[in-house]
Formats: sequence, structure tokens, C-alpha cells
Amino acid sequence: MKDFDFEFRQGKTADPSDDYPYNTHNFDWPHRVVAKQGNTPVAQLSWKPRTGEISDVFVEKPLRRQGLATEMFKRAHHFSSQFEGVVSPRHSEHRTEEGDAWAKAVGGDLPERTPHTRQFNNLWNE
Repeated sequence: MKDFDFEFRQGKTADPSDDYPYNTHNFDWPHRVVAKQGNTPVAQLSWKPRTGEISDVFVEKPLRRQGLATEMFKRAHHFSSQFEGVVSPRHSEHRTEEGDAWAKAVGGDLPERTPHTRQFNNLWNE
């Protein structure tokens, strides 16, 4: 993953262009790993810090199936282990078909799937 930089963020919105320092003090906001290519956000994994439930995984279409989501998942697990009270990401029961295939590939606790449909196609331009 040498072509990408990874950042950890927390915040109220899914807008990765908002710059703010990562902190673990407000657990009502999602925690994120954002992958950037240069200065451009290209992927994001979000999880709920109180429960660990993954609330969203997004990778720009041309970059899918190259291991980027899996790398963010690994980094989120490692990162969450560094802070008391931050629950490691775990798969949600609400998964798209693509999300279900990815969850099975990376492993971990896999609750029974409740079919889910993505509400938007581009995370950066909801």
C-alpha cells in the first residue's frame, strides 16, 4: 500500500475533507480510517466506537479489489487496540452483497446478514 497515505479521524460527518485532529473523547461520532492518494481521499472505513460496528466501507471504483479496504480494516484494528474504550471494528449485520463478500474474505465475527442497499454511490459527494 505504498501509493496511499492513511489517516485516522473522528467526526460528525462522512466528509473526509474536514481536517481535525483525531481524538477519542467523543464516542458519539464515528471513527474512521481514510486512505488518500496524494491529497485526494479515495477510500474510507467507518466504525462506531462504542460498539465497534462497521457503519461504512467505501473505495473509489477504479481502486476496488486491490486490498485497500482490507488494509484499512487491519489498520483500524491495530489503531483501536492502542486506546482504552475504542472497540475494534466488527462487521455489521447490515451489509450489501459486496460488503458481505468482503467481510467473509477478511474474516472475523460475522453476524447473519440483513440485506442492505447503499444509499449513495459516491461517499465524497453525498
